[in-house]
Amino acid sequence: MKDAAAMGDTPVQKFYEGSVVFVTGGTGFLGKLLIEKLLRTCAPSKIYVLIREKKEKGSKERLSQALKDPLFDELRKLRVNWEENIYAVQGDISEIKLGIDDYDWETLRKEVNVIFHMAANVRFDVELKAALLSNTRGTREALRLAADCTQLRAFVYVSTAYSHATRDRINGTVWESFYDAPAPPDAIITLAETLSVEKLNAMTPTLINGWPNTYTFSKAIAEEVVRTKHRDLPICVVRPAIVTCTYRDPIPGWLDMSCAYGPSGFVLGLGLGLTHVAFFDGGLRIDIVPADIVNSTIMAAAWETNCKGISKNRHQPPMIYTVSSSRNGLLFKTMEQSLHSITKTIASSKAIWYCFGFQTKYKVCYNLLTIFLHFIPAYIVDGVCLLLGKPRMLVKIYKKVDKLSNALSYFSTNQWTFEDQNAQNLFKNLSPVDKQIFDMDITAVDWEKKIRIWCLGIRKYLLKDSEKSFDYALKRQKLLRIVHYIISVVYIYLMWKFINLCFDLFCTIVKIFE
Repeated sequence: MKDAAAMGDTPVQKFYEGSVVFVTGGTGFLGKLLIEKLLRTCAPSKIYVLIREKKEKGSKERLSQALKDPLFDELRKLRVNWEENIYAVQGDISEIKLGIDDYDWETLRKEVNVIFHMAANVRFDVELKAALLSNTRGTREALRLAADCTQLRAFVYVSTAYSHATRDRINGTVWESFYDAPAPPDAIITLAETLSVEKLNAMTPTLINGWPNTYTFSKAIAEEVVRTKHRDLPICVVRPAIVTCTYRDPIPGWLDMSCAYGPSGFVLGLGLGLTHVAFFDGGLRIDIVPADIVNSTIMAAAWETNCKGISKNRHQPPMIYTVSSSRNGLLFKTMEQSLHSITKTIASSKAIWYCFGFQTKYKVCYNLLTIFLHFIPAYIVDGVCLLLGKPRMLVKIYKKVDKLSNALSYFSTNQWTFEDQNAQNLFKNLSPVDKQIFDMDITAVDWEKKIRIWCLGIRKYLLKDSEKSFDYALKRQKLLRIVHYIISVVYIYLMWKFINLCFDLFCTIVKIFE
């Protein structure tokens, strides 16, 4: 692939050659991957990145920090002064005109050829007002910029495969097409702009009826914004399923810390011996996709949108490309078996306990297992820490784990089939060399290998665990296993005695009242 990319003469590479690219979400997981690949395999003249101030760090400082990621190590070897082509644009997707000042707006309007709108508030528990202002109105404002651009060749909106994975479509197919929105986007945006947080929170259950959370609801409305306001713009939509670490490109297993708050967080918890209960249906498919395949689809979609003039007819809806593993399915139970097998051979030296776990699709069983395997031990440990004057963290951690498990349970206990014919055709339309550089063939993914890469990536990029510590980690797991079995016997015995004591107390109280 390196040799193919070095030639620089494929149709997709020529499309990006000398182009000016504008990216929202450029400091995020997919955004960094996109910037890296654009610079490593193509030759854009400039990349503008929308970045908001955060924690007293300006946009330039945050960009500089993002570019220090190990993801860019290969690029550093290939090109000198590659950072000089990247420019920070201060702004915020939740603001009107994306929070961009008049000078920068005018610069972008005159120069930009390709827009990748990837930024979003991805929290499942975010309040509806924040979700709508960032994800829905933010998309409208990105389209407003696109409409102003005098040299625009492609606009790619990155949505999610689950934008229309509603309750009435469970066990059904989500097609690569637009669906009717629950309300007109302008009306919904006006509600978000005018009503207080409290009033919108009270209305949220009614408004998002059918959707599991405010995130997917806001993305569904954002797609309606794209459909109704695309005008004659060269625009398309990419819908990835659950994005996980890279499979091959540019380095296998790459993740950043933001991934710790999604599915990778559960694998992380298992590898640390911290998480022991998983809430999912083992007989269902988990629709995970490697980040590099998603990234290749996004880049190729922009090329096809331009060269085929997709969506330039205002009466023709923009093309939708779904990135899904429905055709190369991985069952939850298969993933669980692989994870337990793999974590025993590549355990982390930072594990605090023996790595073991149970899974269930039943809410009651999940709650009981969580109480006995997470919360009771956590309160005991935190109690000891209180007596010793040490920080208490375990209960707080398990509350976050439980909250995330419940938020994801809708997706881990239900199943949809995502049509991806447009994405298949996109890959077929690539030249032979572009197929090597922008590989998006999900059917070629070896899931056993992918899961191993995932675990190694979590170990390396999230835990910062050295490869030299493998032997130590395995020895530590063997020791923790012995300690685990001893303490488990004691724990079960004490819990049995406690339950008997409670039962006896209950019987005594009943006799008193008789």
